[in-house]
Amino acid sequence: MKVPKKLFSMIGVFAMLAALLVPAAALLVPATAFADDSGSSNVTFTAGNEVPGISNVTLKQSGSPVSTMNPQEATVYQVEVEATDANTMDDIDSIVLHIEYDTNDTLTEPSGTIDPNSYVTITWTKPTTWTLAGGTNTTWSITNGTVASDMDLTSGTWTFNFTAGKVATEIAAVNTTGWDFCAKATDGGGSSNTSADASWLLNQSMNWYGELNSLTSSAAFPEIGLGEAWGDSNNITSPIVAKMIANGAYDEKIKTANTTWTGGGKAITMNTTGDPGDNEFALKNDDDLTVDGAVQVTAGYDLCGVDTGSITEEEGVEISNSLFIKLAADKIAQVEFAGIIYYQIVDGE
Repeated sequence: MKVPKKLFSMIGVFAMLAALLVPAAALLVPATAFADDSGSSNVTFTAGNEVPGISNVTLKQSGSPVSTMNPQEATVYQVEVEATDANTMDDIDSIVLHIEYDTNDTLTEPSGTIDPNSYVTITWTKPTTWTLAGGTNTTWSITNGTVASDMDLTSGTWTFNFTAGKVATEIAAVNTTGWDFCAKATDGGGSSNTSADASWLLNQSMNWYGELNSLTSSAAFPEIGLGEAWGDSNNITSPIVAKMIANGAYDEKIKTANTTWTGGGKAITMNTTGDPGDNEFALKNDDDLTVDGAVQVTAGYDLCGVDTGSITEEEGVEISNSLFIKLAADKIAQVEFAGIIYYQIVDGE
């Protein structure tokens, strides 16, 4: 059958419209939707706490190593403490320096009672607090020290400055006896560690120190008869009290300033043999009220009848001195004579 031309024309028009409409329809199909293609998450970690350590302890004065100390030395001593911590120096919260008189090198952290004779501590607390534990009435003292120069490193040096107390035990260090130094570091994680055995500073010496802290300023005899023998009653009316402070054995000595005493325009001579002649007198000294055992007073310092003393506490020890007198039998004017007596504390060896 023959198709009319008009129908072919209509088919062609529809075909063209279809060709045009397909792309447009395609444009009306929804596109695929996607969420964000990246995101973030907070992640944390904490490094494990490493135990701090003490690698070295050194005693110095004016920057130079020393091994002997003097109590009350005007120039302070420094103890350099080298610390380590893998978490850096900033992790260390405190360092305690132990200064201990020890007789056996036990190499264990001291933990006894603070005592100015034998054991004190100095503590640095972050960031810049320095504290002394020196005992009752202590004459130990400190000044602020220095801390590690770079807190971001894993090792550093602290410096502790101190003056040794008056009664820090005297010792010429021998074998296992002397003054020991060790340190203990504590970090922010609560861990602590004392000087390793090899880093202890052991058996340092302390020189002798003695002080006559106070002395009765005047004394007087009752009226004394000429020619009377040595006797307990020929004693000063009240003792001459000397307060002694020492870090070891000590002795007391006595002398007269000069052997000629004066009074009322007159002069009299001190006899130093104990048997005064005309216009002479003699003196003896002891630490009790009896002349027995008393020692002759002379123009030079000599032991004065007092037993050798031992180390004292900070407040010292009082010695009550008795002076006894003997006058010649003749040629002494009845006036009040006066002179000066000196007392001295010395090393009792």
